[in-house]
Amino acid sequence: MVFLGWKLWTAPVQVEGDLAANTVGASHRGMFWHAFAVTALNPKSILFFVAFVPQFIDKQSAYGPQVAILVATFVVLAVFNSLAYALVGARARTMLRRPSVLKAVNRTGGGILMGAGVAAALTRAS
Repeated sequence: MVFLGWKLWTAPVQVEGDLAANTVGASHRGMFWHAFAVTALNPKSILFFVAFVPQFIDKQSAYGPQVAILVATFVVLAVFNSLAYALVGARARTMLRRPSVLKAVNRTGGGILMGAGVAAALTRAS
């Protein structure tokens, strides 16, 4: 970890051209369906629903409507959460193009990795 931290600390800062250049040829619809498939097939999400949602199901009431409401609520909240991340990311995109900010990010991440590596080396298993 210390080595990786040092590599990140000393990495040269390169400002790329257009960040969207990596998605040339990809349609918005194609990207949406790819993200949808990855999210829908994520085992963590499936485990969450299997472990968490049944706690809120009333056994005396109809099962289907309850699950539909809980799942719909979760999906709506997840959409708003993703939208918030996208908006913050779009704003951060312009800031992260500045070499001074990229250098600070590299130094911060490198310092954290080096500190974690040193802490791991000094920690003894009890």
